[in-house]
Amino acid sequence: MNVFQRIRFQKNLVLEDSMNPNILEGDEILLKKVFFYYSPSRFDIVKVNSEGQSYIKRIIGLPNENLILDGEKIYINNVELDEKFELIKTKYSTLKISLGKNEIFLMGDNRVNSVDSRTLGPFNLNDVVGLINN
Repeated sequence: MNVFQRIRFQKNLVLEDSMNPNILEGDEILLKKVFFYYSPSRFDIVKVNSEGQSYIKRIIGLPNENLILDGEKIYINNVELDEKFELIKTKYSTLKISLGKNEIFLMGDNRVNSVDSRTLGPFNLNDVVGLINN
């Protein structure tokens, strides 16, 4: 690996199972560092640093969107979200949230065992430090 690749990419060891079954506890992942403005895409898996903690989660809600979690369903701007990846589902308490222009809503794929935006609230785009290709 050359110097540019070492600076731009970083190995990370996953220490929790909140992204199970897609990323497992103990997996080594390659993180593509985000240096400047990051333009998020739905379902990207990102690493965020916020208030002294690091989280690896999937982007569910994008800036300026309205989300509703109800039962086993997620609605974005009143349209049911079709999640085309494997996840461990749970029933949601009803939650309604409107995201600001620099906010994203993150969730783990293991919805039963994930500390994410459902409890922590939205994350700021500036909290994103890297992108994980999965």
